[in-house]
This record gives sequence, structure tokens and C-alpha cells, in this order.
Amino acid sequence: MDNGASSYRRFLNGDDNGLAEIIRQYNTGLTLYINSFVGNISVADELSEEVFVKIGVKRPRFSEKSTFKTWLYAIGRNVASDHLRKRPKPKVCRWTRVSHWQASSSPKQMYSKTRKIRSFIRQCKN
Repeated sequence: MDNGASSYRRFLNGDDNGLAEIIRQYNTGLTLYINSFVGNISVADELSEEVFVKIGVKRPRFSEKSTFKTWLYAIGRNVASDHLRKRPKPKVCRWTRVSHWQASSSPKQMYSKTRKIRSFIRQCKN
């Protein structure tokens, strides 16, 4: 099987089948690798597509200092990193400690604790 570098060279020389071979050979592995950063397989699939678009449009130089796979996965890592940097920061929810449930708690105390927990959950959802 082709190691990717010769397929990429062929693509750079005008053979579109070279890029198709790269996509077939590396798509699944690259998607799973990116998923290890973003934690969402759908997003990882979109980002791996972005990697292939990037090498198809920008045609970056492959210096052959590393294997083709390492070079391609480094592009994938950078795309994932850019994605994570651009996404909104997760909301921080402030939790005021609610004492542990006790079997001896009165219904009024349990109701109060339940309201505090429900309020916390709603705060985190918004």
C-alpha cells in the first residue's frame, strides 16, 4: 500500500486521484485522532474534512523530515487546536455546598435542598 507521500506528490503534479487515495487511506484514523482532542466524533469528522480541504487547496509543502502520516496528523492536531481555541469557554457554575441527605431530614429540609439542587442544575444549563 502507498505510504501517502507518493500520492501527495502525484496530487501536487496534477493527479486528483492522489488526493482521493490519501483520503481513503487516512480518513478514519485521522478522524479518530482528532476525536481524542475534541471528544465529539461528529466534530472530529468535520475537522478531518477540513484537513483534507486544507491540503487540497493550500497544498502545503511536505518536507519529508517525518513520515507523511505524522505530517498529516500534525495538521489535524493544529486544526483541532484552532477549533478548541475558538469555541466559547464553558460556563462555570457556582456550587454552594448542600449538606448530605439524611434519613432524619424533615420534609421541609429535603424540599429546601431539592430546590437548591434544581436551581443549580438550571443555572448550569443556561
